[in-house]
Amino acid sequence: MFSCPGSQEFRRSKKVDGRCPRRALSYKSADGFRTEWQKLMAKEQCKRLREGRIVFHDLRKNAAINLLEVGCTENQVGAICSMSAQMVRDYGREVALWSLAKDAMKLTEARWSEIKPAAFRNKNGM
Repeated sequence: MFSCPGSQEFRRSKKVDGRCPRRALSYKSADGFRTEWQKLMAKEQCKRLREGRIVFHDLRKNAAINLLEVGCTENQVGAICSMSAQMVRDYGREVALWSLAKDAMKLTEARWSEIKPAAFRNKNGM
């Protein structure tokens, strides 16, 4: 059975490595979050992210795009990622363009033998 992290049932659940499951931190300000993010990024496990110059905004954008690609509404994405409606619409436009491009490529691949360009045909027109 699934239990929410804040519920009593969750708190009574099995301990991990002898410790209680870690609860999500809430931040009272953007500075508090930024400080925690910088501490996390300074750890060895995040070395690849640092070297790739990955910033929090990139991760948030990718999360929004992934949510849109799996079918979440713009309102849902905005609520989950704390983004403005305009920002979600911008990312939605990007997702729609990629989706159209993928569909076009699938159609082209499926019908390639019918539309084979002249440059790929042999001398007999076949």
